[in-house]
Amino acid sequence: MGRREALEALDLLGVVAETPLIIAASPNQPIRSARDLVETLKQGNARLNISGGGTGLQSPAYRCYTLLQRMINARADYVPYRTAAAALQDTLAGSVHIFVGSLAIADEAIRTGRLMPLARLSSAVAPGFEALPTLDQFIPGFRFSVWTGIMSPRGAPQAIRDMLSSDIIAAAQAPAFREQIGSIGLVPLALGRSEAMQLVRLEIDLWLDRWCCRGGG
Repeated sequence: MGRREALEALDLLGVVAETPLIIAASPNQPIRSARDLVETLKQGNARLNISGGGTGLQSPAYRCYTLLQRMINARADYVPYRTAAAALQDTLAGSVHIFVGSLAIADEAIRTGRLMPLARLSSAVAPGFEALPTLDQFIPGFRFSVWTGIMSPRGAPQAIRDMLSSDIIAAAQAPAFREQIGSIGLVPLALGRSEAMQLVRLEIDLWLDRWCCRGGG
């Protein structure tokens, strides 16, 4: 089943959270800002390696790396790890230059000064990181997000889907739920079906354009 066929077969009942993703530098690198990073990636004078958990489309870090290649012809190599935590450890040790992953994993290393945060990859803001710029301030049009939604088959009765969607959004707006979501490093959202489906269509069009239609497979 293709991406568009999947969209037609499933009904997104709601989006309840977004994962804040960051790009950060090893402390022994001269890169100290997102502007430094973008200029270095464009110039390629010092070829960087970018670390993250996994490879291929299932890996947010790899998708970010590919997006950088396509948008600014980034001169860098991707170093895959089994987990984002392993990638972070080697970044802290200086074995690799740049880390891409969730803020939840990198938070302690950043707060203790062992990792230099450069930019957020989307507009999702975790408490304490409001001043960290988004990467699209330096690469116009850059947009990258990972969110959590709940779906059902379109074949399910409409009344059931309507009821579930209403209950999901009500739960997502509850203070206790938002507090719990925040405690595990996510940014709480409460997007209803219409907003959620608009988000899905935007994401599909974005990746079809930037990945499939430009030779990404």
